[in-house]
Amino acid sequence: MTARILVVEDDAAMRGLLNSYLMRQGYEVVEASDSDAALRMLQGGEHVDLLLTDIVMPGQHDGFGLAKHARRLRPGLKVLHVTGYQEQIIANRPLVRSGALMRKPVQRSELLDRVGELLGSWAVDQKRGAAPHV
Repeated sequence: MTARILVVEDDAAMRGLLNSYLMRQGYEVVEASDSDAALRMLQGGEHVDLLLTDIVMPGQHDGFGLAKHARRLRPGLKVLHVTGYQEQIIANRPLVRSGALMRKPVQRSELLDRVGELLGSWAVDQKRGAAPHV
């Protein structure tokens, strides 16, 4: 089974870049351009292994609020935030202190490493070319 990542990013070019990086690594990607669309997908039962979300975006919630609501719906959901904002603006957030944050511009190798850390054995098996353990 392929790990499925929900990419939530309002900038279409950045969303396309993230999707490209992830799909070339073998991940299945679904996307949303704002928090409202992402929550509708999650509430509708869309299977997602990892939520990759921008912090500042349109919709009822920012990336932190989206993650909070998403984890209520899916308690074990892994979350990775991306942002172009300065560290002092977001430094005291618990999700940031956990290390689940990347700076824009996102580097492909760093993104894939971080996603691999969050998804665990699935990503490791894919890098080796073995069948994933489910």
